[in-house]
Amino acid sequence: MTQRIRKPFLIVLIILLILGLTAGILFLIFPHILDYHRLRGTDIDKRMRDYPAITETVPADFAARTSHGITVRAPEKYLNPQESNLVLFKSDELKVLVFCADDGVSYPDETGKFTAEEYQHFFDTIGTKMPETLIENIILLRDTLTAATCLRLRGTDYEIFEEMAESKEAVIAVETPYFYHGANFDGLICELPSSKTKVTNVLISDNAHQNYATVTITCNDKTLTHQIIAGLDVTAFLAGN
Repeated sequence: MTQRIRKPFLIVLIILLILGLTAGILFLIFPHILDYHRLRGTDIDKRMRDYPAITETVPADFAARTSHGITVRAPEKYLNPQESNLVLFKSDELKVLVFCADDGVSYPDETGKFTAEEYQHFFDTIGTKMPETLIENIILLRDTLTAATCLRLRGTDYEIFEEMAESKEAVIAVETPYFYHGANFDGLICELPSSKTKVTNVLISDNAHQNYATVTITCNDKTLTHQIIAGLDVTAFLAGN
């Protein structure tokens, strides 16, 4: 009779010990989730900064070429001798390309692992509007997403965060994104340094956020790069022309 009484108590005691041990592990782990992500990827907490103020002015003798409603000015000697709606200036020292595309994309699922509903649940959980345009996607990944975003996430929401965190670490490792607020327009600038040439991507969205354009400047001359950015005339593009 005594053994029968002791056995249930022993089972209860074992269960309580397991629960206590589990609670202790969770108590130790969860406060350090942020540290885990910050140590795993040093770029997870990086936020976007404003692009340094451009003080350079555009020389009067710069030549102008227009593509997709965007007028680019640069030294005449670098003009592409062939008429091109893509490559406006072309030489060993400078290349300027203009890309234009329709926007209005929803948040991309690069792996196909998660459904649109699961992404929507993730954004609802973190209290952030699901991005609907390219620029919103860039800002989400490069600026909004930090280690603190993972707090209180569980299950699929946490898996989505981990996927985004890995993407952010990979992207930030090869480019530096900025907010650009200039006299000529507001947009984003991403710098991609390399061993030979420096690439600066200037991303512009029209007022309706339906179209966007990227002006890619390949140039190691910082002053010239700044002159080209300062000289961009995007009036026609912003007007939808």
